[in-house]
Amino acid sequence: MEDFGVPTSTLLEQGARLTLAVGLTGVALRLPHGYWKRNLRWLLVIIGIGMAAMLAVGTGALWAGLTVPFVMALMIGAIITPTHPVVTTPIVTGSLAEEKVPERVRYNLSVESGINDGLAYLFVMLPILLMTSPPQLHWWAPIIVIAAILGRRLVTIWTLRPLFRTLHNRPQTFFLSWFAPIGVSALFYATLAEKHTGNPEIFTYASLAITASVLIHGLSAAPISAWLKRHQSQSSDEAEAPSRTA
Repeated sequence: MEDFGVPTSTLLEQGARLTLAVGLTGVALRLPHGYWKRNLRWLLVIIGIGMAAMLAVGTGALWAGLTVPFVMALMIGAIITPTHPVVTTPIVTGSLAEEKVPERVRYNLSVESGINDGLAYLFVMLPILLMTSPPQLHWWAPIIVIAAILGRRLVTIWTLRPLFRTLHNRPQTFFLSWFAPIGVSALFYATLAEKHTGNPEIFTYASLAITASVLIHGLSAAPISAWLKRHQSQSSDEAEAPSRTA
C-alpha cells in the first residue's frame, strides 16, 4: 500500500478502527430489550473496577517478567486489557454457545467486550504521554505475555466475585474469567501507540499477545463450553432432586 502513498501503519490503524466499529455495532444489536437495567451491577463491577484491576494485573506481570520499564509495561497492559467483541463472537454466538453456555453469561461477556474496547483508549493514552525509553525485551517473552493475558482476567474476576456472587455460580465465573480474548482493538491501540511513541516493540509485543490469545481462547472454546454445560446440568439435577423426593 505504500506504493499508493498509504503507510502500512496507517492502513492497519484504519482497518482496525473500522473492524472495531462493526464489532461494537454487532454487540449492541444482539442484546435483548431491557438488558441494561437488569444487569447494571455486572456492568458497574466489571467495567468500573474490573478494567482497572485487569490493567494492574497485566502491567504487574509484564513489568516483573519482562523487566521492561514500568511505563512500557503499563502501555502493553493497557493494550491487552480490553476484551474484543469480534474475537468473542464465536464464543458467545452460534449453535454451540446457545446450547452449552447460559444466556446471561453470553450476554454479559458480549456487553463487557463492547464497552471496554472503547474505554481502553483512555488507558492507552496515559502511557503514551509518559513513555520515554525503549524496552529490552528476552526469550521468555511469550510466556510472560501469556501470563499477562490470562492472569489479568482470572485474578480480577475471582477477586471481584463476592460482588456478583448471586449473578453467576462458580462454573460460570470460571468461564467468564477465562474467556477475555483480545483482537483487533489491541491491534488498533498498538498501531496508535507505536505512531505516537515511535517505538516498534510495542507492536511486536501486542502482536504476540493477539496471536497467543486467538490460539488459546479459540482452541479452548469447545472443551470449556462443554465443561460448563455439564456442570450446569449437574447443578440442575441436584436442585431438582429434593423436589422429586418430596
